[in-house]
Amino acid sequence: MDISSEHKILDLKNRIEASIVIWRRKMNQKDSKSAWGSAVSLEKRELFEERAETILLLLKQRFPGIPQSSLDVSKIQFNKVRVDSLSSEFYFILHLELNDRLNQQV
Repeated sequence: MDISSEHKILDLKNRIEASIVIWRRKMNQKDSKSAWGSAVSLEKRELFEERAETILLLLKQRFPGIPQSSLDVSKIQFNKVRVDSLSSEFYFILHLELNDRLNQQV
């Protein structure tokens, strides 16, 4: 592993996180014709995932100032969009409720 620069560390972090996501999806797949085939057992897949998570944790501990991974940034952006959407819906419902109450008072 080449961890000689921040860019290379972040690239490694991105690759490990992407691998973990892919392994989890493949483990949860119902289709028996996954790309892993029967050559790799479920236990080995779980072991690969655990080792990758351990490496990722060690990277985060050793380089605490490293920027967020692409996956982290995507999660934050997705959650921000969801919150904005929920806020808009809440505002709309609140507006309707207030209009109904004002109309009832008249």
